Amino acid sequence: MVRKAHGSSKLLLLLQKGRQQGTAPVHCLPAGTYVPADLPTGLLRCTTLPARSADYRSPASLFGRLVELLRTRCGCEPREAKLAAYFALASHFSDCLDVPGSLGVFAAEEAAGRNLLRVLACLCRHPLPLADLRSAGMWNLPRGFCPTLLLSQSALSSATVSALRASQHRGFGVLQCDGVVDACCAKAILIDDNTPEELRRLCSVQIYLPPTQCAAAALDESTLRNIANCFQPILLQYRMENHAAVRRSTFDVPEFTGATRLAARIFGSCVANDPELEAGVVAVLKAQDESARGTRWMRLDSLVVEALLVPCHENKQAVHVGEVEKLVNMILEGRGESIKVKARKVGAVLRSLSLLSVRDNRGYGFLLSKETRRAIHQLGRALEVPTLKKGVDGCELCAEIAPDAGRK
Repeated sequence: MVRKAHGSSKLLLLLQKGRQQGTAPVHCLPAGTYVPADLPTGLLRCTTLPARSADYRSPASLFGRLVELLRTRCGCEPREAKLAAYFALASHFSDCLDVPGSLGVFAAEEAAGRNLLRVLACLCRHPLPLADLRSAGMWNLPRGFCPTLLLSQSALSSATVSALRASQHRGFGVLQCDGVVDACCAKAILIDDNTPEELRRLCSVQIYLPPTQCAAAALDESTLRNIANCFQPILLQYRMENHAAVRRSTFDVPEFTGATRLAARIFGSCVANDPELEAGVVAVLKAQDESARGTRWMRLDSLVVEALLVPCHENKQAVHVGEVEKLVNMILEGRGESIKVKARKVGAVLRSLSLLSVRDNRGYGFLLSKETRRAIHQLGRALEVPTLKKGVDGCELCAEIAPDAGRK
């Protein structure tokens, strides 16, 4: 979808066959008849659309220009500029990714965060910069219009946060009175210390903008329009030439975990066939992955499994909730934490793992059969608890579950 000319409200579709391109208000193809999405005037006025496509030279050249722009205009550090550049590229393929990109922007100065969103509005596909968002608005977006939401504040209602969560996975819509709506889309959100944790978790990647002397006045309307007119045509051409490759991409970083692995798949897919840019994805997300692993070790399920490995390695025949509670709190104390976990919460985790089976005069517990010990070791490996990083000498299950532990 393109404008007939810069600033025009008339929309056309750009069709590419091989190296040939042409624009028309309607394209009749064997697969069907295609027309531009019907965008209301107010929505069209807020959305940046190119009027043509243009040569981007090479993926590395395009990426380098994006990074340089984000560094000079937004004061981003090199790593943050690269992450924002990967996000901008990924937004142009949201319609063919199972999970679209999501970026959290934490800025020491709120004005710097808004400036970054303004620049992203010049770079992302179908950008929709908003000061507020209502859940009803998401379900009323025109059919065929896949925006990139750029939210300048995160004081959103619980209904809106739920709507944003529902827009995270393609193919899973929301039932409305007139049908099922799939509002899957990329999003960048300005976050701060007061942002609800549920909203933070939506952002698979978060970047930090330190205090900067970068002048906000430099980003006037004329400057932003020039940036959009420069980059939107070449990003459109990048999308058209790489859409099929992105759709087929199997890029993955299995050594990453959780949301970081997901972000790596998204970013890596959008630079398919460029080994240097694919390697760059791993480099810029490595610190986030290490941080996420440290956070995972402090989750209650991870702590409980780590505690259960102690009686397993002491060859105990049974264990009770009270014993696990003491071990969890010892682990927390050893890591410098002052918080204490109650037996009730430990019991809830054990029940979720289907481990509690007997009750005696010492309370609820379960037998440590060989099958149960193996299940605990498998959980420990899945949660990457520190104990199984090295394994325990003489433990057959450690050698079975983590055969590479302790090797150089």
